[in-house]
Amino acid sequence: MNEARYTELIAAHLSGNISEKDQEALFAWVAASEQNQLLFEDLSEGWEMAADYQPSFPINEESSWQALQSKLSALDNGFVEPEEFASGGRPPINLDSNHSASSSGKVIQGSFLQPWMKVAASMLLVAGLAAGWFLSQSGEDTALAEMVEVTTEQGKLKQLTLPDGSKVWLNGNSSLKYSDEFAVRDVMLKGEAIFEVVKNAEKPFTVNSGDTRTRVLGTKFNVRAYPDEPEVVVTVESGKVEVAEQQGQKVLLTKGMAANYNRKGKALKKTDIASKNATSWQTKKLRFDNSSMLEVIESIEKHFKIDIGTPNERIQKCHFTGTFENPKFKELIEVIEFGLNVQISKAGKQYKIEGEGC
Repeated sequence: MNEARYTELIAAHLSGNISEKDQEALFAWVAASEQNQLLFEDLSEGWEMAADYQPSFPINEESSWQALQSKLSALDNGFVEPEEFASGGRPPINLDSNHSASSSGKVIQGSFLQPWMKVAASMLLVAGLAAGWFLSQSGEDTALAEMVEVTTEQGKLKQLTLPDGSKVWLNGNSSLKYSDEFAVRDVMLKGEAIFEVVKNAEKPFTVNSGDTRTRVLGTKFNVRAYPDEPEVVVTVESGKVEVAEQQGQKVLLTKGMAANYNRKGKALKKTDIASKNATSWQTKKLRFDNSSMLEVIESIEKHFKIDIGTPNERIQKCHFTGTFENPKFKELIEVIEFGLNVQISKAGKQYKIEGEGC
């Protein structure tokens, strides 16, 4: 019986401490039955409520974890086990009151548990959700749900429609994973994509991209989360979007806003005016309206996937205006060189901008 394992995975998912492999296993389990799906949705809603709840009594994380495990141990049936794990593909984890885990006769000491697991247990219990779900349920075995993965090569774009009707435009060198049954509207993104989400007030749509999680009900937004880039950037075209990171920081965005998450500094910040060129890779258009030189450089770097060194202060003070349909890099830099009295050349893997400037 693996009820404890999947509750751990749900807590790991909600707290941002889940690996890609475990996230796939969780999505497959959720899609295996309606009971599993309802548990996941209720715990997710409770997690959000618990995050803002201030109890009038102290919460003992150690006791909460023990209570959570005791209730799970009382279950005899109810949660549908995907075939992969039911057949021994991955052994269940059983936890005793001393937090030791046993599997196939092996014992792992209490250090197995990470501090966040106990905190997660506290939040789930404070939300008041666990008690309702710790009653025995009955269910039929269901086959393991398949994970769908869509990938693109460098320079290639792809458009797809998800099972709920939401549309996705996937940029080059990117991948998107989701359950084929899509019982829970969760996807995993590496790279960049535009999402046009079908509205469903009862089922939020979540994009998991490394350290960040973007949650919406129905909207259009862009997520840029390439693993080799220092930042994750979320830009909103319409509707409302919540962006959160695993340490608990979160921001609410509306049309025209953006969120930047710095991976190294673990800092999440909101920008009231997003770049006009966040989706240039999909629109095939670069627009500059009296834009600062630093903004121009950032847009060009992201669109053409190149690196441009920061110019001197005089050039930084310049502003540039222009619209380019299906922009070609050579043509664009020629216009900038002429308009701003600068020279752009390549030095190794980086381009540099020199000259007197405007």
